[in-house]
Amino acid sequence: MATSTVTPPSTKTQRLHGLDALRGGALLLGIIFHAMLAYVPGLPWLVNDPSKADWLWLPVGAFHLFRMTLFMVMAGYFGRMIVNRRGLGAWVKDRLIRITLPLPVMWPIAILPIAFVATWAAASQGVAVPAQPPAGDLPDVFYVLTPGHLWFLVVLTQCVLITAGVRLIGRRLLGPERASGFTARLGHVLSGPLALPLAAIPYAAGIILQGFATGGLTEPRTVLGSVSALTAYLGGFWFGWAIHATRGEGKAGLLRLARAWWAYLIAAVVLTPVALAVTEPLWLSAAIQGLVGWMWVIGLMGLCVRHLKRERGWVRYLADASYWMYIIHLPVLGAVAVPLLHLPWPAELKLLVVLLVSVPLLLASYELLVRHTWLGGWLNGRKHPRTKRS
Repeated sequence: MATSTVTPPSTKTQRLHGLDALRGGALLLGIIFHAMLAYVPGLPWLVNDPSKADWLWLPVGAFHLFRMTLFMVMAGYFGRMIVNRRGLGAWVKDRLIRITLPLPVMWPIAILPIAFVATWAAASQGVAVPAQPPAGDLPDVFYVLTPGHLWFLVVLTQCVLITAGVRLIGRRLLGPERASGFTARLGHVLSGPLALPLAAIPYAAGIILQGFATGGLTEPRTVLGSVSALTAYLGGFWFGWAIHATRGEGKAGLLRLARAWWAYLIAAVVLTPVALAVTEPLWLSAAIQGLVGWMWVIGLMGLCVRHLKRERGWVRYLADASYWMYIIHLPVLGAVAVPLLHLPWPAELKLLVVLLVSVPLLLASYELLVRHTWLGGWLNGRKHPRTKRS
């Protein structure tokens, strides 16, 4: 996607609080998603609790259809905003520092402890540690040093670098004005009646490229990423990038998308069970999953644009905290879930306890270790001053 910087935009554009909430909400939803996995029947997980709830497969499947696509759309939208205000080089540098670098730095505290939690869970139940999927064609070290749940940082880095390259080439071939005009026209098309089928194509292509539809799109297992995940999520990233190119720093495109947000969400709710149930033929399942996932994305974008117009302090706080919380959440969820393994409680109660204990711990760690320290300046781009009490 190519953009123009011929006319510098104002840096005082009103903040879009609904999109801030969406970006953070997509990550926080991932915490709930991973907490649920321990209680879904037939689903291998690092903590395999004997208490199960059949109904959980529906929200788990629904979340998987859209949450990371939604995050990538927001990343693309805000990415173009930063490029317009600070330039391409500053954006790429910022992303490498705040998106790429956290993976190796945080790996020892966010990924490595997961193996210890899985071993603890297996030992407490007197079973062997769940076997890992067979390695692929790469050396074993790539699978040992897995990105784990931080795989999205790998894909997001790839999206940033590819987009930067496409922008440079587009501006060189077309010139800044024509390149910017092309992106704006694309954003106009993607915010119109063809938004849903066009947006769903890359996701459906990703499903087809991976060769199966059961369980939805599979995350990359190594730091090299995967073609299927990159295809699906680069489509979401470019969608957000193009929407921002419409008039008013993307507000025109957002308002067009938001016109029928309620219809998209109703259709998504009704059709999600169908999307999860149909796994053959592959092309049909891929098409349905792509369409329904994007119904969720467009519907939630419209809902937040229409109804989250003013800043709410607690929403902004959670949006700021969500990145850190997501980075470190998985070992925390597991450590809280293991002591509950032998309790004869229903799955719903255990899930509630895991969330009620884990989320406050994650929030406390953000407040004490990140928000007011250099970590906050690194991960969020800003270190918040501590409020002085009289």
